[in-house]
Amino acid sequence: MTREYEEQVLRINAEVKRRQTLGVFGQPINQLAIMDVKAELLSAMTLWSSPKRIDKVKALVLFKSVYRNINLLPEPTIENTWHPNSHALIKVRDEFFSRCGLGTPRQQLIRSVFNLAIMIYDYDRPYRDLIDWAKQELDRDWKPRGDQDITPADWSSFFNEGTI
Repeated sequence: MTREYEEQVLRINAEVKRRQTLGVFGQPINQLAIMDVKAELLSAMTLWSSPKRIDKVKALVLFKSVYRNINLLPEPTIENTWHPNSHALIKVRDEFFSRCGLGTPRQQLIRSVFNLAIMIYDYDRPYRDLIDWAKQELDRDWKPRGDQDITPADWSSFFNEGTI
């Protein structure tokens, strides 16, 4: 083995150990995120697309379980995530909720979706690559806000009026 290869292996092992220490890639959290959240979410989405009503009921039960399990996981923070883009997503999430005045149930649901996206982005390379690709596509084609659109400064009055 070359010295460069050995150094790379040492860096990778150190990063894995650091993540496990943080609880990011520790087996219980990783297993819960994969088996009880992501796998159940995919199953629920498959059932939801079925034309059978009983499958839609089963999907609703699974969606409820996914929501509960997301909220059992520790909220992603800069300290317990490792990817720089995960940190950017955390900052966006925190800024969004500092401005957003939605009612508690809706706000909790949106926060859970944000947290799930951050967790998946942080630990799941294929999904991270898909999200990065989607962002590149959006950056290329996204149109700026118009003059009549609400701005983040208007959010609290907009949301508190019950418009959404």
